[in-house]
Amino acid sequence: MKNYFIWDGKPEIFTIPEFPLPFPISVVGLFIAYFAWSYLQSSKKDESTSKRQKKEEKKALPSWLMGILLFVGLQAVTIPMDLFVFESFGPLAVRWYGLLFAGSFVVGYQIGAKHFREAGFTQKQIDSLLTYMIVAVVAGARLGHCLFYDPVYYLSNPLEILMIWKGGLASHGAAIGVLIAMVLFAQKNKPFTLWMIADRLMIPVAIGTAFIRLGNFFNSEIIGEPSTLPWAVVFEAEDMLPRHPTMLYESFSYMIMVGILLYMYKAFDKKPPEGLMFGVFLIYMFTARFIIEISKTSQAAYQEVLMSTGQWLSIPFILMGIWVLVTIGLKNYKAQKKSV
Repeated sequence: MKNYFIWDGKPEIFTIPEFPLPFPISVVGLFIAYFAWSYLQSSKKDESTSKRQKKEEKKALPSWLMGILLFVGLQAVTIPMDLFVFESFGPLAVRWYGLLFAGSFVVGYQIGAKHFREAGFTQKQIDSLLTYMIVAVVAGARLGHCLFYDPVYYLSNPLEILMIWKGGLASHGAAIGVLIAMVLFAQKNKPFTLWMIADRLMIPVAIGTAFIRLGNFFNSEIIGEPSTLPWAVVFEAEDMLPRHPTMLYESFSYMIMVGILLYMYKAFDKKPPEGLMFGVFLIYMFTARFIIEISKTSQAAYQEVLMSTGQWLSIPFILMGIWVLVTIGLKNYKAQKKSV
């Protein structure tokens, strides 16, 4: 056992100590109060703002909603279930998973915003796209987990779907959510096409998936099958068996993908043929996911047939990637090469 790395770390970075209050505070009440404050602030906007700017602002979700979605979706703070009312500030635990999830949006936004500005996007459009992505990732990942991995339980207990703080997010669901969000965003932001949006969005997405898998490592979740390989890890929270650190396999492979996509973006002088990077992303990411699934323990609450649920779900994305690369990416690549 001493030859293997033993992971016995805690998922919490720190816990805020107890600070008793003389009266109970409603969590829901705090949200309502914040909504009211945000509304009052928005009503005081400069009346000189142009009609066009006001119209654009109405299209974007308000910042307070983005904050709520991040709060709920990132699970950065955990609150006991009986707590729609609480009488102290503790124990509120700030978690590594939540920090890395939030960090993926921050880092991805900085890189993505630069690339979108280079493509001619306004700051308002970039912020609006961020809102679309937050909604898509949180809602898609949650619904994906509930419907793909334990549908019987969640369809029998639909209110449990909303209880994100109990855990349960699926990357394939997040991917579907992102695809839907990109289509909707592209329809409202012409002449920018779906493919050029997807190409520039895949680098932040790759960064996000790499960060999230590191968060899974801190949580000792999505662990691998037992292994005798020298880099196997003992996840003490699970058992004392050395196992494949599958979440690290995924994180490292996705960071390699970030490097490939950045190289492609710069190689084409910041104007990649539309669809090329998106197609490469889909093929690479979900092929890597398909292969790594072999060493994972089962994540589904039902009997899987022939392959794992994650492998079955990866196949449509791989096929989509091949279609996008061949019919869109390579076609635009040839056209762009001829025009030079």
